[in-house]
Amino acid sequence: MEYHFSTREKNGGICLILSYKVNRKWRQKSRQGFKTKKEARAAQDDLLDAARKDAESGASPELADISLGDFAFNVMMRDKKHSLEYGTAQFYKRAIKRFSSILDKPVRDITEAEIVNAYNALDGQMVVTTMNSYLTVLQSVFNYAMHPYSLRKDNPAMGVIRKRDKRERKIKAFTKSEADGLVESIRNPSIRLCVLIALNTGMRFSEIGGLTWKDIDFFNRTITVNKQWGKRQDGTTGFKVPKSKNSYRTLHLTAGLSAELLKWKDSRPISIDGRILPTITNCHHEVNKAISSFKPGMHIHSLRHTFATLLLSETQDINLVAAVLGDTPATVSRVYVHYTQDIRKKANDYIDAIFGS
Repeated sequence: MEYHFSTREKNGGICLILSYKVNRKWRQKSRQGFKTKKEARAAQDDLLDAARKDAESGASPELADISLGDFAFNVMMRDKKHSLEYGTAQFYKRAIKRFSSILDKPVRDITEAEIVNAYNALDGQMVVTTMNSYLTVLQSVFNYAMHPYSLRKDNPAMGVIRKRDKRERKIKAFTKSEADGLVESIRNPSIRLCVLIALNTGMRFSEIGGLTWKDIDFFNRTITVNKQWGKRQDGTTGFKVPKSKNSYRTLHLTAGLSAELLKWKDSRPISIDGRILPTITNCHHEVNKAISSFKPGMHIHSLRHTFATLLLSETQDINLVAAVLGDTPATVSRVYVHYTQDIRKKANDYIDAIFGS
């Protein structure tokens, strides 16, 4: 590698400058704050080693010494501004900030041991599942530093052993009679309709908020889910694409819900954007309060769990439930593990009955 050193005075001290050539292009690295030229010359080998590492990796010289925090917030988040949903971007930022002990260190110098210590420091501050989600974000940052920026050749976060969540996870769901009682207990008409839609379809709260009259086919008794309502990538609130490609789906419109929707449509003017419940997303707290008042510890997402568990118990078909919820069969199997275990036990009984003799 072709190179040469020079020095100059800067900010009352000596600045050491290394000019080096990579792929026919000259680059520079510098270090400052030396008291004498002799002191600066003593640092030449270290600066040259750093330049050789950059040349081997192909890293851009202006990013070679970038800190983890600067890279994550000013490079990666900038690049992904138009590809990450608003909520996901906010989660990434929260997660990255939690690894404060390594944010000021250069990306290329961070070791696995330092990441382990930063990860372990989260213990006791949050539940294990959140810790592991934050670690996943950190792994993504280092992957992005590797490709496309070539800041390092390995991902030091990949070897970190995740903590196991030893808590027994139980789904919070209503029984059928409890669900009926919940609907009867709600006096606010818009909250009542929101709860009815959730219980009859398993739709997410954001999907209910984005539901328009055009999505309702009273003749064919269907509800089309093709959008949701919430924070968009630019920070504004409005219609946005569903959570995933599986979220695009057509649901059955029950006779009872159809009647309630028709009564609602006839009794109120249609909003400019065509939404069925244009104000519901502004009263998320009130919806949860109405649900938890009936049964403490429950919330709007409990209605989705209720729909799923009742459907699973009745049909014992994971693929069907996944399709209706807009999730993958793997997600349904993981989230509703206690119910799917019962399904497998029933399957064992069928297998014994057919092949056991």
